Amino acid sequence: MTESTRDHNVTALYTEDQAQVLQELSEQLGESGSAVLYLAAQMAAAPLQEQLVSWVFEQSGQDIAAEEGFAVCAKLHLAEEIEPGIWSIDCEVASHLTSSLTETAQEKALKLRQIAVQFFNLSVDGHIQAPLIASDLEHIRFLTSQVTSEVECDLLIWLADFAYKNNDTATSAQSWQTIYQYLSETFGEEHENTLIAMNNLAENLRALGHYDEALALYKDQLDICNRVFGEDNVSTLTSVQNLASVLRESGDLLAARDFELRVLEQRKVSLGEDHPDTLVSMNNYASTLKGLGDLDQARAIQQKVLIKQKAYHRIEDPEVTEAAWNLIQTFLLQDDYDATQDVLFDDLFWLMDDNAVLQSHSQAKIKDMLMELLNQKA
Repeated sequence: MTESTRDHNVTALYTEDQAQVLQELSEQLGESGSAVLYLAAQMAAAPLQEQLVSWVFEQSGQDIAAEEGFAVCAKLHLAEEIEPGIWSIDCEVASHLTSSLTETAQEKALKLRQIAVQFFNLSVDGHIQAPLIASDLEHIRFLTSQVTSEVECDLLIWLADFAYKNNDTATSAQSWQTIYQYLSETFGEEHENTLIAMNNLAENLRALGHYDEALALYKDQLDICNRVFGEDNVSTLTSVQNLASVLRESGDLLAARDFELRVLEQRKVSLGEDHPDTLVSMNNYASTLKGLGDLDQARAIQQKVLIKQKAYHRIEDPEVTEAAWNLIQTFLLQDDYDATQDVLFDDLFWLMDDNAVLQSHSQAKIKDMLMELLNQKA
């Protein structure tokens, strides 16, 4: 639609009798044209895919057709196809038209919005072949700005994960805050999904460096886990480890050490010393000991971890690479260059091969740090 035509549409709503203008407009639009505007009014002020509108109309049970609706809107200069299958809608006029509806008609319009949420859920899960475009993300953010149903919550969970994977931690944290609030109010603090949301919110806050807020959530989560599952439960121990990690990152190494030791001792008993989770706990505990200056004990634990990892993995596996690199860092702090050289040649030198196949981001990062270290020593 041209800007001048759009201005005429909006101006008419203010310079003439609004109720009469809207009534006449509704009659001109018909059911399908009106439905396009009703849906647009409840979405973000961004282009709409015709595929979305068609699917919503088909699922609504109403006798309305997207193609007909867009054609009528375009004829009245209220919509314009800016790309094949993508429409720009006059959202201001659409908002005025929707606000004038009767309560029954508004319920029908609200149903269109709810179906649009279902469309996006099915689309992001791959059940509908509908590739997302940039404006779809705007619609998803708008539709989930306030969560009042499980389907909206599901869509917001997708958005939170999408944001996190794309390094938009602030949006992810904001999304998980809304998810946590909805689940807490709907199912209670002790519900499994609420605890997961609490953990994910805390993890995002931790990534943002908001340690006080993250600590408060992890402590609340631990209290609930202790009460509901017991002190030795797997979920409880995971909560303890998360709390220890954020304590370590925030600089409270003594408190972190005590929690990490609790997790380590319990995992040795319940899982055995060779279990992957136990080895992770050993590494975390050693890292905190190193931070506290207890290099001898940290070294002894890290040597044990490396031996165990090599017993179960190939030299090229990330578990061995990470264990060897952690141990080298401790050797260097002790100025033990002979031991550093032994581990370097035995377990890490293969990384220097141009044809080395790296299995993880951590290996790529360790390779870069290793090359920097070797250049310093050259």
